[in-house]
Amino acid sequence: MYTTTLRLAMALGLLWSLTADLFAQDSTEPKIMVIDTISIERNWRTKASIVFRELLFQPGDAVTQGQIDTSLQRVWNIGNFATVDHRLDTLEDGRTHLVITARDGFTIYPIIAIQGSKQDYRIGLGVEDLNFLGRNIRVRIRAGFNTVGNELDLRTEIPRQLLPGNSTLALGTTFGNRVLSQIERRERQSIVAFQRRSFYGVVGAPNHQDYRYTVSPNLEFEVFQHQTDRALLDSTLLELPHPEEYTYRGLKLALYESIGTVNSQRLRKDGAMAYLRFGAGIGFNEQSPSFQYAEWGAEYHKIFNRVLQISTRISGAHTTSEIPSLWYYRGANDIRGYKTGELSGRNIYAAYVGLHLSYVNTAWFALEHAMYGSWGNGGHHLGDWTQKRHLASVGTSFLMVCPMASFLRLQFSFTYSGPGGNWFDFQF
Repeated sequence: MYTTTLRLAMALGLLWSLTADLFAQDSTEPKIMVIDTISIERNWRTKASIVFRELLFQPGDAVTQGQIDTSLQRVWNIGNFATVDHRLDTLEDGRTHLVITARDGFTIYPIIAIQGSKQDYRIGLGVEDLNFLGRNIRVRIRAGFNTVGNELDLRTEIPRQLLPGNSTLALGTTFGNRVLSQIERRERQSIVAFQRRSFYGVVGAPNHQDYRYTVSPNLEFEVFQHQTDRALLDSTLLELPHPEEYTYRGLKLALYESIGTVNSQRLRKDGAMAYLRFGAGIGFNEQSPSFQYAEWGAEYHKIFNRVLQISTRISGAHTTSEIPSLWYYRGANDIRGYKTGELSGRNIYAAYVGLHLSYVNTAWFALEHAMYGSWGNGGHHLGDWTQKRHLASVGTSFLMVCPMASFLRLQFSFTYSGPGGNWFDFQF
């Protein structure tokens, strides 16, 4: 008995020793270094102050390599650089000098966007500057022409690097027209045609943190008008069920909250993020009843090596509005192979899973091949999903882009979504 007890004690002691050694190795303190000076190279357009705002330290601070890596990822996430790297130099007096190399891509470009499929097309014309005055201010003037209507959109975004804390500000205006259909089994069931105009904005919360969750909802607003216009319909479309004429004038207010961070480097993404938007519409006239709406989503990206990445995402939306122009109408951007309106109603959801292979990922050329599946459904009531056929598609795509001039982008998608689907999609 004594021998057995002794052996048990020795075994427990050995196990304790091994466990203690393991935890001791895992808890090794990271190497700390003092960064005496910092300089930015190759940012031929972006102001150095924009890059400095993304660093987690200042000259003279003691930092770890992990803090440097996180700071560089924050610089990558600005989205305007084709390369981001660093080196540590030792000066003659023994001080440590951190050199960050951030090569600007071309961010002023004309918008000549063409997205087309067998039955759908979208054309965008305009001009956009993603780095106005070198301060990461985004300015866009864009006209859109497509199978569901035409519009003109003017938008500007002020980044957190120019505002207190991590706050942001976006303002814009949109006006044009829409012809939206609810489609089931490839056939239009109803239609609404209307003129629309709006002034909108987003005020980003100043206490948002990239890699640590804090309660920081953004405030979104939109003052808008939807006015039905049957003159937009040809004789064949007039035969479809459509609503009585109305003019909806109102205000939408919403809170948007997200948790998590998705890091990006050119085509590649890594990380997870989830969001929730909850809002209400307030009408200004008798034809404008109030309503509530909620939108949610999540995405996950995992980079396994230099080539392989998986991506998944899911999103959904709900509104209580009885106004047809305020329902949700989604298409190929949510489920490839489907026209706008095949995913529609007061309640919708869509999901995607893809295997992404980055064959080339350099500053001047990047090539990605994706194999994916997507699915979803929509209807006026959640119970409709048990009665309606769920939409689904599988496919593959090839994306070629020049990161130094990201507007040079070409994508081909080949998708199977059943008979009559948009099997081919081209984006330029």
